[in-house]
Amino acid sequence: MGIAIDNSAREVAVVDVAMKKLQIYARSTDGMSLTAVRSILGSATGLAPSATALDTKNQEILVLNGGVSITAYATAASGNVAPVRTLTFLKPADATVDTRQGIIVDTETDEIFVTNQSRNSIEVYARTGDGQVMPTRTISGPLTGLSQPTG
Repeated sequence: MGIAIDNSAREVAVVDVAMKKLQIYARSTDGMSLTAVRSILGSATGLAPSATALDTKNQEILVLNGGVSITAYATAASGNVAPVRTLTFLKPADATVDTRQGIIVDTETDEIFVTNQSRNSIEVYARTGDGQVMPTRTISGPLTGLSQPTG
């Protein structure tokens, strides 16, 4: 999903696909003339965001970028900052174009779950992964009942 809530910091993180940035707002914000508390944007960020997840245990913002990578930033990051790490998905051997849509982090197992709409699957990655990565496991197959999962 393109929105995530950090209850402890009382903030809302929102993906802005058109402007290629992540906006963080105070959770209590209301009205038409509000401004973001901070934004992550610029050439150093590597952002082409489509979804986001917050890891409050490890103080990170995770961003799914066009289905090709996950970038991780410190929760207090602002401006044109490089990610603390980037997980880049390996290209499949077949010609299928992967359409990764949703992301969530499980802080108990230290895993990131990503939905892959074109493969009717959920891919699981190590939260601390960096560089080119393969899923540690994949949830898929006819018994799952998955059909174009998005979030």
